[in-house]
Amino acid sequence: MLNIKVNRVKFLGVIQIVERAISENKIRPIISGLFMEAKGNIITLKGTDLEMTITSTIEGEVIEEGTVAFSHKLLVEYLKEISDETVQINEKDGELKVITKYSESEFYVYDSDEYPRIKLLEHGNEYYINKTIFLDGLEKVSIATSDTENLAVNCVRLEIEDKKIKMIGTDSFRLAYFEETLSTDTVSNKILKISIPLKTVDSLIKTLKTIEGDVINLKFEGNQIFFVIGEVAILSRIIDLAYPDYANILKNQEYSKKIFMKKDEMISLMKRVLLFVRNNKEGKNSGLFNFVGNKLYIKGISDKAKVNEELDILKEGDDLKISLNVKFILDYILQVEEENIELNMSNASSGVLIEGEGNNKFIYLTMPLALRED
Repeated sequence: MLNIKVNRVKFLGVIQIVERAISENKIRPIISGLFMEAKGNIITLKGTDLEMTITSTIEGEVIEEGTVAFSHKLLVEYLKEISDETVQINEKDGELKVITKYSESEFYVYDSDEYPRIKLLEHGNEYYINKTIFLDGLEKVSIATSDTENLAVNCVRLEIEDKKIKMIGTDSFRLAYFEETLSTDTVSNKILKISIPLKTVDSLIKTLKTIEGDVINLKFEGNQIFFVIGEVAILSRIIDLAYPDYANILKNQEYSKKIFMKKDEMISLMKRVLLFVRNNKEGKNSGLFNFVGNKLYIKGISDKAKVNEELDILKEGDDLKISLNVKFILDYILQVEEENIELNMSNASSGVLIEGEGNNKFIYLTMPLALRED
């Protein structure tokens, strides 16, 4: 038996946080739902897919303590539609009742004793990280990630060493690197090098944007990483596969040409060209970039249309014609804070290193495409 009264909006907000850990599980349907425990004046909600677990708490009036596991999707829709400030929720005889001023609804429940008992980390190497820095890094490098057959890169690489935090994302066709210095009194001296699964990264980004707090408490032990900020805790397995040697990949690139351009002008141009090349069957998102003198000429071709654009630039080095993924470039420059963009290149078959002018703490390497002429 469980019986509580809780603020509807706050309760709904907590559900929407913890449900990010949930995936549909037809073999064990109970994992597709939420677990709730009421004790003292604290209501704890938990969601898990066994690889990641999110837990959060909210204060409420606990009339009777207890636990319940329930299917939450319809309940979420219902809570959005009603306007009551406070709702009463109780579980009895296999039903979860939601009682408002004018209505009473019932929802299906599972046997809460069958819900997996997942212990949160209590020990391990511990770090305290500024939330703004952590969120900024995750958002910046995640642009270069995507679900691929190569499980080793279906993640964001997180490294903490010498009071610096580094984050890296790659899908094997491009690589984003972020680095920032951390406060000297909040970081463990122990080195951390782990790969965080993309689902966990996505949940972290969405959660950190919606909750208050300035510092993330991070713990790592074995094959698990644990994040705590405010009333939210996220436990996740790491990807235990060797990550690409990004340091040597970046170090071994050689460049003979340097190009500077205005970021806002480049964004506007890339958006226009992308309209034409995003459905190109032969080379999706590919554009032909021709650097001639202090001009950039870009050609974009689709099955039914084509576009020619030009942009004033500053160039050091010989002219170059190269084919690049327009979307990949736009993804990066939309994240850049500097007014000018710097491109470093060598030839039509070598990687292109892009950065905000003078900022080598957030850099981007993208590989060229096969050079096609119309």
